[in-house]
Parts: sequence; structure tokens; C-alpha cells
Amino acid sequence: MIRFTRTEPGRPPRTAGLEVDDAGEVVGWETAGDRVGRFGRTLLADELEALRGAVETAAAAAPGDLEVAAPGGAGASEQVNADGVGVFLDAGAEPPALAADLVALLRELHVDLLGHPVAALELHVSGSPTDPGTAALRHLGEEALVVRTGGASARASVFDAGSAVVDQSATTVEVDVDGPVDPGWTHPLSGLEVGAPVAGGFRTVKVDGVAVDVDGSGVPRPVELVWMDGDDGDDD
Repeated sequence: MIRFTRTEPGRPPRTAGLEVDDAGEVVGWETAGDRVGRFGRTLLADELEALRGAVETAAAAAPGDLEVAAPGGAGASEQVNADGVGVFLDAGAEPPALAADLVALLRELHVDLLGHPVAALELHVSGSPTDPGTAALRHLGEEALVVRTGGASARASVFDAGSAVVDQSATTVEVDVDGPVDPGWTHPLSGLEVGAPVAGGFRTVKVDGVAVDVDGSGVPRPVELVWMDGDDGDDD
């Protein structure tokens, strides 16, 4: 078993990670971003071979060769655990040389998994990149997902090139869900307008107060749903 986790302090804390079993089945989870929930796929034969080789290289390190400076207290951290291997470092930091391939492969796999939802909730923004848009919450994947939206709210903001807010819209999430939603479920965020961007600026949409079952336990936990221009490359 190979396990990769990423943790960042906050309210709620941002956590993400993945596990790879001996057969190459990958399961992952995400609590922050424009997609949150559970993800997974089967590794291709060459992907699994590369990962196993990277684990063997890291496991051959002498005592102390995989040690790095302890992660700073306020930032995000990453941890890798595999057979005979343990690495703990600041998120995005350069890993020890013998673990470099392993950490790089797991970081890439973590990003790739977001394109393979099993049961996830997406904050989707539609419309032209140059015009006002609309937003919606929608289920992704083939399995039902436990979601709680009671008391949730949404806010869309437009920033100029200096990161100053030039336009903002807010609304409550009108649907009150407390249980499983099925594949195909979607809920438009009525009353929320994602304003047109300004030159050199960017736009964000954030939904607060939503909880999702990110680990398959059936218990929803707070998540941070945030979209920013360019996050998903699919603003249609």
C-alpha cells in the first residue's frame, strides 16, 4: 500500500490524498477546490511499474537519507508512506533525492485523479470567459454522495489587476439537502451572477457551509468549494 496525503490548516482544514493498493487500484479524496469528494481509477501497467520502481529506490535509502527539515507550522504539508518509506515535507518542497521520483509521481497522480470522480460535488461555472456567467452545484461520478447544504451560502467576486474587488454577488443555497444525492443531480445557484472579468483581473466563486462524505464513511464533513478563472478549463 502506498499512501500520499496533503494537509493545510484552516477552517475547515484542507485535506487531500490517495492510496494505491498492490493491484494498482487508486482511491483518492479532496476537501477543497472546485471538486470535492471521492475519486479513483486503475493504474496502467507502466504507471504501476514506475511507481513500484520509485518505491524500491526510496526504500533502498540509508538511514537518514530521507530526512528533511520539519514542515513549517502554518503552511501545507505532504506525507508519503510506503513499504519501508516515510517522507514528511512542506507541500511542493523539493524531496530527498532518493524519494524524488516517488513524490513526483504521487503529486502528478493526485492532480490526475480529479478528472476521475467516483462520487464528487463540483462547483461549476458556465458562460463565456469574457462575459457574465452562472454557477451550479452538480454531482460527478457513478456513485451516490452524501451531501449537507443546510445554511450554505455562495459569493461571486470579480477582481481587477491589483486584486481589488470591483464587483460582487451573493446568495443563499436554496436547496436543503441532508443525505445522498444521485448521479446527475444538479442545483443552479439562483440569484448568483458571476460578473464579467476585467482586463488583467480574475474571478472567484465560493460556497460556504456545505458538507460532503469525502471518505465513503457516510458521514459528511465540511468542505471548501472554491472556483477561480482557469481552474477547470471548462467554462461552458
